[in-house]
Amino acid sequence: MTASPDALTDAQTRQLLVYLAAAHMAGGAGAHEATEDVVRAARAIGLPGAQINATPDGVTLSLGHGAPATFESIEGSLRLDQTARVAGIQHGLETGALTPTAALDALKGLRAQRARFPVTGMYLGGFTVAAGIAGILQPTWPSVLFAAVASPITIALIRLTGRRLVPSALLPLFAGFLVAAAAFAAAGTTRSRPASCGCSRSRFVSAMRACAKLAWSAEHQADAVSITFHAGLPSRACGAAASM
Repeated sequence: MTASPDALTDAQTRQLLVYLAAAHMAGGAGAHEATEDVVRAARAIGLPGAQINATPDGVTLSLGHGAPATFESIEGSLRLDQTARVAGIQHGLETGALTPTAALDALKGLRAQRARFPVTGMYLGGFTVAAGIAGILQPTWPSVLFAAVASPITIALIRLTGRRLVPSALLPLFAGFLVAAAAFAAAGTTRSRPASCGCSRSRFVSAMRACAKLAWSAEHQADAVSITFHAGLPSRACGAAASM
């Protein structure tokens, strides 16, 4: 048994499907994946002719050939718990367990869904993730401690760039550059000291390799923490009702 879209007007139905597509895109799905999911949902509610054009910047959708279209821009990303909620809405529409009206209401309130972790949880999680990744890439105490101390830089960048897609996409590069610059500065200070043996060059090369691994660690930390503890709530996509 599938749900019927009769309870919604055409404009509301377009709103439902375009919000769903925008939510999939904001959750990290590719354009082709969001298109396939929304087309399946549209067919499940009795709209086999729905057409969608999804891009990283926005989604355009109509209910059929020559029918009016609705555009929804995509700004920012979803947290992991919000992405899970979108998957539940998608499944509910496909199976008929969720009516279109209930799905639209859920999508409208998606951005207002409170984060499960406070801001302090982001910094604590970033500290843990940074130390763990550094322990894998460069398992020495100085490297692990440096990565842990530098983790607040990455978290601060995540919070600053969380409301825009382009800065968020470039975040791993920025975080890696800043951490690498600090690591290279520390290594340069160490190198400027008088060498007591002929192995100073090899030690410096080892230090540079460690710096590169720390930069890579910061990039992975940015990806992992932004997915798990992301707190930035953009203002528009999915019918944003509020932002934190």
